[in-house]
Amino acid sequence: MKLFGRYLLEKGKITRIDIIRARELQRMHNKSFFEIVLEKGFMKKEDIARVQTIQEETNKPFEDIAVHEGIITSLMRDKIIDEMERNHMYFGEALVINGAISKEELIKELKEFNLMVIKEQMKEGR
Repeated sequence: MKLFGRYLLEKGKITRIDIIRARELQRMHNKSFFEIVLEKGFMKKEDIARVQTIQEETNKPFEDIAVHEGIITSLMRDKIIDEMERNHMYFGEALVINGAISKEELIKELKEFNLMVIKEQMKEGR
């Protein structure tokens, strides 16, 4: 399946530079789980390193390991995930903020892209 950025690029709606700038804006804005717990003081750097080591060995989600190890509570985890979801900047938002595409054009292109994806899925029998 094609990503939305590639779809817009192929249609000539945005450039490769627009994609790079939007992804960079997302990286700066969308904090990871461990960045947030560190900022809030819920975990120390040593705790994060311990969880990351376990994560490498088990391939389980960082936040689930932190709860399992008793470093944070499940309530803390849920609040942080909720915060991440509320504050998440989507690729299209980043394109609009950077001025690569208008909000109206984004909505129009998202509708067309989603229809295309649905049609592809129907062809594949999903």
